[in-house]
Amino acid sequence: MKDRRTLLERLHRPTPPSGSERSQLIQSIADNLSKLFRTHQGSVKAEHPDDRLRYGMPDLSVILYPKLIGRAEAGVGPQPEVLEDLPAQLRALVRAYEPRLRPESVDVSVQDVPTRPGLLRVGIVATMVLEDVDVGAFHMSAELAPSGRLEVEGR
Repeated sequence: MKDRRTLLERLHRPTPPSGSERSQLIQSIADNLSKLFRTHQGSVKAEHPDDRLRYGMPDLSVILYPKLIGRAEAGVGPQPEVLEDLPAQLRALVRAYEPRLRPESVDVSVQDVPTRPGLLRVGIVATMVLEDVDVGAFHMSAELAPSGRLEVEGR
Protein backbone atom coordinates (compact mmCIF):
# COMPACT_ATOMS: atom_id res chain seq x y z
CA MET A 1 0.00 0.00 0.00
CA LYS A 2 1.29 3.41 -0.93
CA ASP A 3 1.91 5.93 1.85
CA ARG A 4 -0.31 8.92 1.04
CA ARG A 5 1.41 11.34 3.42
CA THR A 6 3.51 14.20 2.12
CA LEU A 7 7.28 14.02 2.28
CA LEU A 8 7.33 16.47 5.17
CA GLU A 9 4.76 14.41 7.10
CA ARG A 10 6.78 11.22 6.53
CA LEU A 11 9.96 12.93 7.75
CA HIS A 12 8.29 14.22 10.92
CA ARG A 13 6.32 11.06 11.65
CA PRO A 14 7.99 7.96 10.19
CA THR A 15 5.80 4.95 9.51
CA PRO A 16 5.93 2.42 12.34
CA PRO A 17 7.75 -0.76 11.40
CA SER A 18 5.78 -3.64 9.89
CA GLY A 19 5.35 -6.91 11.79
CA SER A 20 8.52 -8.52 10.41
CA GLU A 21 10.54 -5.31 10.85
CA ARG A 22 9.30 -5.07 14.45
CA SER A 23 10.32 -8.69 15.08
CA GLN A 24 13.77 -7.97 13.67
CA LEU A 25 14.05 -4.89 15.89
CA ILE A 26 13.09 -6.90 18.98
CA GLN A 27 15.61 -9.60 18.08
CA SER A 28 18.34 -7.02 17.46
CA ILE A 29 17.73 -5.29 20.81
CA ALA A 30 17.66 -8.64 22.64
CA ASP A 31 20.92 -9.67 20.96
CA ASN A 32 22.57 -6.39 21.93
CA LEU A 33 21.44 -6.68 25.55
CA SER A 34 22.58 -10.31 25.66
CA LYS A 35 26.05 -9.23 24.54
CA LEU A 36 26.03 -6.42 27.09
CA PHE A 37 25.07 -8.80 29.92
CA ARG A 38 27.52 -11.51 28.82
CA THR A 39 30.45 -9.12 28.88
CA HIS A 40 32.39 -8.49 32.09
CA GLN A 41 32.94 -4.85 33.00
CA GLY A 42 36.47 -3.81 32.19
CA SER A 43 37.01 -6.44 29.48
CA VAL A 44 35.96 -4.08 26.67
CA LYS A 45 37.03 -0.52 26.07
CA ALA A 46 33.82 1.40 25.50
CA GLU A 47 33.75 5.06 26.36
CA HIS A 48 30.68 6.65 27.87
CA PRO A 49 30.26 10.24 29.08
CA ASP A 50 29.57 8.88 32.58
CA ASP A 51 32.81 7.16 33.67
CA ARG A 52 30.88 5.04 36.16
CA LEU A 53 29.02 3.30 33.33
CA ARG A 54 31.52 0.81 32.00
CA TYR A 55 30.26 -1.58 29.32
CA GLY A 56 29.24 -4.99 30.67
CA MET A 57 28.00 -6.68 33.80
CA PRO A 58 29.34 -5.83 37.25
CA ASP A 59 31.31 -8.47 39.18
CA LEU A 60 28.69 -11.10 39.96
CA SER A 61 30.87 -13.00 42.43
CA VAL A 62 29.98 -10.34 45.00
CA ILE A 63 26.31 -11.02 44.35
CA LEU A 64 26.14 -14.75 43.73
CA TYR A 65 28.98 -16.01 45.92
CA PRO A 66 28.98 -13.79 49.03
CA LYS A 67 30.62 -16.46 51.24
CA LEU A 68 33.66 -16.60 49.01
CA ILE A 69 34.47 -12.95 49.57
CA GLY A 70 34.54 -13.04 53.37
CA ARG A 71 30.89 -12.45 54.13
CA ALA A 72 30.47 -15.39 56.51
CA GLU A 73 27.10 -14.11 57.67
CA ALA A 74 25.74 -14.41 54.13
CA GLY A 75 23.28 -17.11 53.20
CA VAL A 76 23.29 -19.32 50.12
CA GLY A 77 21.60 -16.87 47.78
CA PRO A 78 22.05 -13.18 47.12
CA GLN A 79 21.56 -10.77 49.98
CA PRO A 80 18.31 -8.73 49.96
CA GLU A 81 20.20 -5.44 49.51
CA VAL A 82 21.79 -6.87 46.36
CA LEU A 83 18.38 -7.59 44.89
CA GLU A 84 17.55 -3.93 45.56
CA ASP A 85 20.77 -2.49 44.05
CA LEU A 86 21.27 -4.72 41.01
CA PRO A 87 18.15 -3.58 39.09
CA ALA A 88 19.31 0.05 39.25
CA GLN A 89 22.78 -0.93 37.98
CA LEU A 90 21.32 -2.95 35.11
CA ARG A 91 18.80 -0.21 34.29
CA ALA A 92 21.65 2.31 34.01
CA LEU A 93 23.54 -0.05 31.66
CA VAL A 94 20.51 -0.61 29.44
CA ARG A 95 19.79 3.13 29.28
CA ALA A 96 23.42 3.88 28.42
CA TYR A 97 24.06 1.18 25.82
CA GLU A 98 20.73 0.49 24.08
CA PRO A 99 19.55 3.67 22.38
CA ARG A 100 16.55 1.99 20.73
CA LEU A 101 14.79 1.82 24.11
CA ARG A 102 13.28 5.01 25.50
CA PRO A 103 15.50 5.63 28.57
CA GLU A 104 12.75 6.78 30.95
CA SER A 105 10.64 3.71 30.08
CA VAL A 106 13.26 1.09 31.00
CA ASP A 107 12.18 -1.06 33.94
CA VAL A 108 14.41 -3.84 35.23
CA SER A 109 13.43 -6.41 37.83
CA VAL A 110 15.67 -8.99 39.50
CA GLN A 111 14.27 -11.87 41.50
CA ASP A 112 15.89 -14.71 43.39
CA VAL A 113 14.68 -18.18 42.32
CA PRO A 114 14.19 -19.98 45.67
CA THR A 115 14.03 -23.45 44.10
CA ARG A 116 17.42 -22.95 42.40
CA PRO A 117 19.93 -21.35 44.82
CA GLY A 118 22.07 -18.66 43.26
CA LEU A 119 19.89 -18.29 40.17
CA LEU A 120 18.50 -14.84 39.43
CA ARG A 121 15.67 -14.05 37.04
CA VAL A 122 16.11 -10.72 35.25
CA GLY A 123 13.21 -9.02 33.49
CA ILE A 124 13.38 -5.97 31.23
CA VAL A 125 10.38 -4.01 29.97
CA ALA A 126 10.69 -0.83 27.91
CA THR A 127 9.32 1.13 24.98
CA MET A 128 11.12 0.74 21.64
CA VAL A 129 11.89 3.93 19.75
CA LEU A 130 12.89 4.65 16.17
CA GLU A 131 13.67 8.23 15.20
CA ASP A 132 11.97 9.51 18.39
CA VAL A 133 8.76 7.62 17.60
CA ASP A 134 7.49 4.93 19.99
CA VAL A 135 7.10 1.71 18.01
CA GLY A 136 5.95 -0.74 20.65
CA ALA A 137 6.77 -2.58 23.82
CA PHE A 138 9.92 -4.59 24.41
CA HIS A 139 9.99 -7.50 26.88
CA MET A 140 12.97 -9.66 27.70
CA SER A 141 13.66 -12.11 30.48
CA ALA A 142 16.83 -13.96 31.33
CA GLU A 143 18.18 -16.29 33.97
CA LEU A 144 21.52 -15.47 35.49
CA ALA A 145 23.24 -18.62 36.76
CA PRO A 146 25.75 -18.78 39.63
CA SER A 147 28.48 -19.35 37.03
CA GLY A 148 27.68 -15.93 35.57
CA ARG A 149 26.11 -17.54 32.48
CA LEU A 150 23.10 -15.68 31.15
CA GLU A 151 20.26 -17.55 29.43
CA VAL A 152 17.95 -15.23 27.51
CA GLU A 153 14.29 -16.17 27.20
CA GLY A 154 11.36 -14.79 25.26
CA ARG A 155 13.09 -12.68 22.66
